Amino acid sequence: MRRLEPLHIVLSENKPPQKHARLIQNATLTSDRIQSLKGSERIPSLVTSNGLIAWRFLQAVESHVRSKPTRFCEWGSGVGIVTSLAALQGWIGCGIEIEPKLVKEATKLARDNEVDVTFHQGSYKPDALFEQTRPDDDFDTGHGFGLFDFDVIYMYAWPAESATVTEAVGRFAHPGTIFMRYGGGVTCDAFRVV
Repeated sequence: MRRLEPLHIVLSENKPPQKHARLIQNATLTSDRIQSLKGSERIPSLVTSNGLIAWRFLQAVESHVRSKPTRFCEWGSGVGIVTSLAALQGWIGCGIEIEPKLVKEATKLARDNEVDVTFHQGSYKPDALFEQTRPDDDFDTGHGFGLFDFDVIYMYAWPAESATVTEAVGRFAHPGTIFMRYGGGVTCDAFRVV
């Protein structure tokens, strides 16, 4: 039976390098612009990770990563800030996002900041994820990978679904996978599937 082992994470007070800081600034401007949209252009479910905290969180988790090269996926990638920061850290970055407009924005942000990542339209929450038994498929996203085909998975966890998704990661992810769960502010938890 798999379980989640909490990792000891300490966020530093370090400042990111210039390229990372520029990416964080550009992502914040992009997010602010999108959140100010009105009417049918509005994307009500957009909540963006704090770029500086995300960078520090990625730095803190790096010492726990065993797989090289490191395959990283952000579930609900929004404007792509965390995926792009992971790629700047040298990881192979991928984001999955249900909102097509955000996939376009994330792709543009990465391109404008010369970051090599991919973003895909889709959901990280298929119904089977919440079932008690493992389905025959491996949560195929339709983009040539399954939800758990990664060494590190990051999620900005909505309070109402945090426990359920965390439990599903513990049940279905491969042993050794690290699950990074951001809860807003400086609330950062990380677990290894064992």
